[in-house]
Amino acid sequence: MTTRLIAHLDLDCFFVTAERLRNPGLIGRPVAVGGAGARAVVSSASYEARRWGVRSGMAVALARRLCPELVLVRGDWEYYSRLSAAVTDIVAERSPLWEKASVDEFYMDFTGMDRYLGAWRWLTELAARIERETGLQVSAALATSKTVGKVATGQSKPHGRLRVAPGAEQPFLAPLPVRVLPGAGARMGERLALMGVRQIRLLQQMPVFPLEQVFGRPGHELWLKARGIDPSPVTPLHEPRSISEEQTLESDTDDPALLDRLLTRMAQHLGQRLRSQKLACTTLTLKLRYADFDTPTRQQKLSPTACDITLLHTARHLLQKAWTRRQRIRLIGLRASDLRPLALQNQLFEDPTRSARLYAALDHLNRRYGPDTVQHATAL
Repeated sequence: MTTRLIAHLDLDCFFVTAERLRNPGLIGRPVAVGGAGARAVVSSASYEARRWGVRSGMAVALARRLCPELVLVRGDWEYYSRLSAAVTDIVAERSPLWEKASVDEFYMDFTGMDRYLGAWRWLTELAARIERETGLQVSAALATSKTVGKVATGQSKPHGRLRVAPGAEQPFLAPLPVRVLPGAGARMGERLALMGVRQIRLLQQMPVFPLEQVFGRPGHELWLKARGIDPSPVTPLHEPRSISEEQTLESDTDDPALLDRLLTRMAQHLGQRLRSQKLACTTLTLKLRYADFDTPTRQQKLSPTACDITLLHTARHLLQKAWTRRQRIRLIGLRASDLRPLALQNQLFEDPTRSARLYAALDHLNRRYGPDTVQHATAL
């Protein structure tokens, strides 16, 4: 039986590194990418900021208290998407079977390649090419499963290369803390700590029955991962099942005009994203979250569309149906789902040719000069 060879590739501090590419003055300084509102959180933190305790998912206000010298940069998601797409093109060109796990993370199946050029050489050359052509920093690992590969990449950061040879999975994992295993969330980690299990070595030594009793199926899966056993395949990229936009408000509101401006902007962004991927949606869902965290949703079926105006009219109708309580709104969001290939002739207004040209021109301007260069007036 051929030994699996699974590579994992991670872009180090992706958002921060991307910002440093266009502003070298940030190099060497504690930097965080995140929002600017009272409820904003850190999306990415540089290693200099992490030394002060700043972490992804942390409230920006807390990050500033921990690191008074922190430089906060507002995220530019369109810019990050373009960089991620450039990396994806290189991975797709050089990998026989690959999976994009997130905007900055990839898996590749190199099984059988050691008979030819060698999987390790292939991976290191691929990582070097990504760094050379994009300016980003890459950590990479090669192992026999996705779990061991991801853990190895994490241990090699920053800018590391690590190979875990077949048969060396358990010794490699044994001294590491349980929290590095994918799927070992904070709550599970706390309960394992109460059981006295803090290192993977103890998971490897204990029988599976107690883990199944406490955690059910996830406990069994964690027990296998602790032994380096993970048969999950590298899954090729598929079209997204849905595309969504949502925003948590800086302060709760009951202002209909503000909510309408947000809906207008979201509908425009959804339309642009659908058209950029040559997709149309047939279901639109609106989500609200009240100040007391009650979260109603409403959805409506549509003829296949990628038209901003159609999405906006539907979103306004759904808002009327969903906003039934005399209470302020904390969050609002839209999700386009049931996606299918875009067919312009029956999806854009009554004059499809003219509408297609109009949207192509608007999308071109927003790509060239930045998002929201051209907007619907009601979004302003």
